[in-house]
Amino acid sequence: IFRFAGLEQKKFLKLYLKRYEVDLINYCFRIVFNHYDKPFDLDYKKEFFDKYSQISIEKLITSRSIGELVDNLQSTEYY
Repeated sequence: IFRFAGLEQKKFLKLYLKRYEVDLINYCFRIVFNHYDKPFDLDYKKEFFDKYSQISIEKLITSRSIGELVDNLQSTEYY
């Protein structure tokens, strides 16, 4: 969809991507708070986030503390 979108549509889609990034960060905070193992349901999102986002899912899901999670967001706008 993004490839065929016009400039205004791409602008909207980039903004809409922010929602998914924030949802991912919140999900990773829950993983750290509840001491879950590596979740299985993020594998299908990894390719999309690697291509269109600054966020590294691999770094976030391997975080073991809140400080480490925040440090793993260092190269993004969410830091």
